[in-house]
Amino acid sequence: MPDTGEVANPSHDATSDPSGPLPAGARIGRWVLLLAAANSALIVLGWALRDREFSGPGLLRVAGVVLVQGLLVLAATRGPARLSRVPGLARRGLLVGGLFAVGYVLVLGWQSFATTVFPFNVIWWFVGMAAVGGAWELAVSGRWTSGVLASAWTLVLGTAIWSTLWLTANLVTWGSDPWLTFWSNEGVAGSGGPLAAVGRDRYVFQDLEGAIALHPILSVVLGGVVGLLVSGVWVAGRAVRGRAGGR
Repeated sequence: MPDTGEVANPSHDATSDPSGPLPAGARIGRWVLLLAAANSALIVLGWALRDREFSGPGLLRVAGVVLVQGLLVLAATRGPARLSRVPGLARRGLLVGGLFAVGYVLVLGWQSFATTVFPFNVIWWFVGMAAVGGAWELAVSGRWTSGVLASAWTLVLGTAIWSTLWLTANLVTWGSDPWLTFWSNEGVAGSGGPLAAVGRDRYVFQDLEGAIALHPILSVVLGGVVGLLVSGVWVAGRAVRGRAGGR
């Protein structure tokens, strides 16, 4: 019987049995909680040390990031597609999502520090890894709905990991030569425009806040779209094979 990534009785989570070991999906849900807590803490720390806009707009930006992280935790642990209900999918999504996160950091670094830069739009990294996650789930479960869910969770889990890595790397290296090189290559170098109005540190940190707030939303939307496309190709391919076999 293939591993569909679903618990035997979807209406009864394995997490409801306190006597048994915590299943993979529930464990990964708790890891999401830890990642979201880390991302929220790093944002608050960066806000206090680098942004220092303690008025209404600054508070609203920080609250928006923390709210998105909280919604991520709710989706992973309490939502209808919570990870405890799809442990196999959760394991595969975490693996591909982890590769996505590490690769995303490497792509950003390569585009900034490499002497030879190749033309590559980072959005294709999102699309490619979401497709891998969805295709893997389809190969295991044979269900197009699971393929869509897997593509979305792959990017969401990967984004949670990337956010922790990216915030940590920026806060640890803040003001160093590599940090200045990266952000200079990102366009944060001149003395005019919005940089002059808010200052370098605040400008960069607000850029980070925007990325951490928007990436999970982008991951859900883009992952779902890619999952639908991959599942559509899979369903069409299966139909063609069925017709060919029936001749």
